[in-house]
Amino acid sequence: MGANNLIADACDSNKNAEVILTACLDPDNAINQGNAASYSHNNLVASGNTGHVTLKTNILTDGSSKYVWEVTVIKHDPNIKIGAILPGDVVSGGEQIGTNSSTGQGWAFVSDNGEAIYHDNDTAAMSSNTAIVDGDMYHLEFNNDTGDVYVWRKASGGTWTAENSGNSVTSGSGKTALADKKVHLAGHLYQTVGTNLMRFNFSGPFDKPASATYVPLTQTVTGVGNYATFNSIYNVSGFVSADLSNGNLTANSTNTGSANARHAVATIPIPSSGKWAAKMTYNYGTWLAFGVGQHGTYPGTPSGPYQDSTFDGLYQDASDLDIYDSGSAASTGHTKLSAGGYAEILVDVDANTIKVYTNGSQTGSTITNISATTPVFVVFLEWSNVTLDFGQKGYIPTDTSYKTLHTANLPAPTVKNPDDGFSFITLEDGATIEASLATARTGWSNFIDVFFRETDGQDKEVRFSDDSGNSMHFNTNAAAGSEQTLSSGVNYSAWSWRVGAAYGCYTAEISHDNSSPTTQAHGLGSGAKSAVAKRSDSTGDWYISHPNLSSANCRFNVQEVSTSELVTVDGTNITLSTSFPSGTYRVIVWEQIEGFSAFTGYDHNGSTTDGPYVHLNGSASLVLWRNIDSSNSNDFFSTFPTYTSNGNGNPTDVRYNWGNQEKGYTGITIGDVTANGYKMRPSAGGAFGKDADDPMLVWAWGLRPFGGSGVAQARAR
Repeated sequence: MGANNLIADACDSNKNAEVILTACLDPDNAINQGNAASYSHNNLVASGNTGHVTLKTNILTDGSSKYVWEVTVIKHDPNIKIGAILPGDVVSGGEQIGTNSSTGQGWAFVSDNGEAIYHDNDTAAMSSNTAIVDGDMYHLEFNNDTGDVYVWRKASGGTWTAENSGNSVTSGSGKTALADKKVHLAGHLYQTVGTNLMRFNFSGPFDKPASATYVPLTQTVTGVGNYATFNSIYNVSGFVSADLSNGNLTANSTNTGSANARHAVATIPIPSSGKWAAKMTYNYGTWLAFGVGQHGTYPGTPSGPYQDSTFDGLYQDASDLDIYDSGSAASTGHTKLSAGGYAEILVDVDANTIKVYTNGSQTGSTITNISATTPVFVVFLEWSNVTLDFGQKGYIPTDTSYKTLHTANLPAPTVKNPDDGFSFITLEDGATIEASLATARTGWSNFIDVFFRETDGQDKEVRFSDDSGNSMHFNTNAAAGSEQTLSSGVNYSAWSWRVGAAYGCYTAEISHDNSSPTTQAHGLGSGAKSAVAKRSDSTGDWYISHPNLSSANCRFNVQEVSTSELVTVDGTNITLSTSFPSGTYRVIVWEQIEGFSAFTGYDHNGSTTDGPYVHLNGSASLVLWRNIDSSNSNDFFSTFPTYTSNGNGNPTDVRYNWGNQEKGYTGITIGDVTANGYKMRPSAGGAFGKDADDPMLVWAWGLRPFGGSGVAQARAR
């Protein structure tokens, strides 16, 4: 693309730079009905060979701005056109732009005979101007908002002359069809003998000065970003991951038998709002499914993953292609993809719909309910080979209102800087850590502080800003008491939750009369929530609710699977059951804030060496874990990705409720922090699950957002 479109960014330079990309021709996105064109001069000069070639810019217009560009016709023999074309791969009509046919997708603003020709049989607005001559230069200005195009021509050695008497060369339905459309600026070469040669200038300087407010076609890229690929560390019980290549975009399976079908899952789940698309090119094979499934537990049906109730998409076998809705065939008998054919899955989260496109046209009816609660693009293969494109290979959805999965496209998180709502300090002397934590949360009027000692022998100190001088302890059932004095010469670690709706945290002391349930408004609004209730005026356990824990609670300070549901939470209130004794209670409610906190769960895959992948939508500062498998009674564990020294050979875990308050456990190797989650790699023990289908609960806070406007993207550690 030329030196002006490059910026150096070594792995260790951590550069967040704004780059303005200037348009050029895109050889990978050209439409070739014959031999491909030859390109030179940073893909700004194209030479035709034999047959029709439609040249397209690598950047789309935005549908509303005013654009200027110039084209020099060096040689034409016999046919050249200059115009615009809608995005898409398969187009009917031999000339592609200016076909004067309702089946085309493009417009010709300049053609050999001087006409402006449209794709919809509209009458040409420019019908009797000078035909193209070798050496002619054209200056074009396109108002993308109105659909008007103005053309000037300059013969070799001559002066600029306005074509069509200075009027727009578009009119009628042709003009209307261009208005507000995102299009590629385009050219067309047709050759049977001889040579066609065109030079495009999209960036300037221009031979004819541009009219006011008309600008070159560019695209601004800000910050560091990543496209989705297939997740090479995603491993589900009972299934084998596909063989990945081509930058983890090509998935291959040579296994036979549906029980051994290979699967591959995207690295970025579909966001909770917006419109998202991905493209699959079918290379070869027999059996495949491409669509959307549930992240974390998919595939769930060994006899055919496409039959899982969370799957929406397409299924192709040896005979035809079917559309599946919620794991069942909604329509059948569609034309199969041939080698080189492609499919698109278009997911509109806000409208709760999924569309399947094959070769540029919708196939089957729109699916009107997204089955997965955390949807992710998936493929499943047997004797098949496919390549996905999430945008990095030039894919532009047929419906350009949809976006591809790139971190810069993700919705901006509510909390752009996790340090604004969660502070964490590791391994600092007890004589100074309180002051350091206070400095880290400067400006917070309400907060919850937690301190724990590096060595054994001291409870996990929990303090609340609305109860100065007192504290409680996560790992005991003791009542509130005076704050402990942290020991000098001993290392502690500590963190703070910022209390407030913006950070998804509420806390208060409330009075409970067990003659009826007690409700307390939390003011956090709707969304996934976890709640805690602990009696503060007497002994009492820490009861915890979790979105993945149905009709039950677990407890911080007790080794157990689960217990009776005594505390519940909804979009308005936290509620204490009549089974709680009357008294004063400390309550906490956490709401999941996208990109800042996550409350999720997973079923273990049974591997002691290659555990599940847990998606968190960011890189976590603190993660809490609880195994609630009925055959185990497990501790509460916390993971600190930056906690690097505990003497037990395990750098990241602390057990909350163990009698000696131990800070690590030698029998477990927890895993790896990634840029948007956590990869479990347990080697022994059941605290983090080790048997297939061990159900796990997860809480995470202080996530470094994985993407979105205005954030510093998370990185793996």
